[in-house]
Amino acid sequence: MAKAFIESDFPIREVSAESAREKNIRHGHISTLHIWWARRPLASSRASIYAALTPTPENEEEREKKRQFIAELSKWENSLNEEIIGKARSEILHAFNGQSPKVLYCFAGGGAIKYNAVDLIFVHNHPSGSSEPSQSDKEITKDLIEASNTMQIKVLDHIIIGDNRYFSFADEGLIEEYNMNLLNINKVKGG
Repeated sequence: MAKAFIESDFPIREVSAESAREKNIRHGHISTLHIWWARRPLASSRASIYAALTPTPENEEEREKKRQFIAELSKWENSLNEEIIGKARSEILHAFNGQSPKVLYCFAGGGAIKYNAVDLIFVHNHPSGSSEPSQSDKEITKDLIEASNTMQIKVLDHIIIGDNRYFSFADEGLIEEYNMNLLNINKVKGG
């Protein structure tokens, strides 16, 4: 991929203004359900991820259009706007030749390391509606377990949410299986 948009023309002022405004929304916002340790406005998260996953357009007119799109994407009111969210998803898929990119967002929840977590539960959704794990989901789960083990943090579960159903790696015995496989690999390496 060419240079990511976040590296060149990210509309910091506009996204920052939306992020500050979002922190003051008190009705219908997820933050009213639970006070998080380190609230990260959805506006800045959504805009940053999109800008990191899409290339910088080559001409100035297209760069300005993308800056304006990111400003719109960052607005709380557009969180469920199917046209805007669909356009963002489409451009990300296009940037990755039709494949969904692997994204590990290490700042969710304020940081497991920063708050000395001893256990973790990972949760994500499948926009397709299917809660069945893909091969990529399984590989990422193995990677997360391995990385967490090196920091002495136990992965309790990885849950995938679909339309009115979920898949639990723990319920299916996969967390235990992956931990045992990792233990066996480490035994072989160690002696």
